[in-house]
Amino acid sequence: MIYGYSARLECPCGGIGRRAGFKILYPRGCVGSSPTGGTTLRPAGFGWLTPLRVSRTEPHLGRRSVARSFSEGGLENVMYYVYLLRSIDFPDQTYIGFSEDLKTRLNDHNAGKSKHTAKFAPWGLVSYHAFANERKAREFDYYLKTGSGKAFANKRFW
Repeated sequence: MIYGYSARLECPCGGIGRRAGFKILYPRGCVGSSPTGGTTLRPAGFGWLTPLRVSRTEPHLGRRSVARSFSEGGLENVMYYVYLLRSIDFPDQTYIGFSEDLKTRLNDHNAGKSKHTAKFAPWGLVSYHAFANERKAREFDYYLKTGSGKAFANKRFW
């Protein structure tokens, strides 16, 4: 099972069916045409919507605490940013990125610490989008770098 292609589904009579490819297989005796699960025809694990992997030996490395305890200084939300930059000296050059610390990352771009943006520095911040969920932020970053995402960004953000 390379893509996690087989998924378990509940059939209308309460039994468990499975999706093999694009055909839904139910146990004998079950009738009905629509499963109660999702209606997507894409196999599980398709494309960039796959879950983020976390190490089994060190599960704490893949996650970040969303809130601190009150003894550490109160409740503080961790935000994840997708940002759009435009070069000040070369206005045709744009850059889309992801960061947890937007101010530091923008300073790094302007200081030449990123090899992809160093030759077109200085950079100006066009817009940024804050997310409380890291996965959603990474998916939005990836989307903006696809063909339809570039068209969306050109129409709405640049």
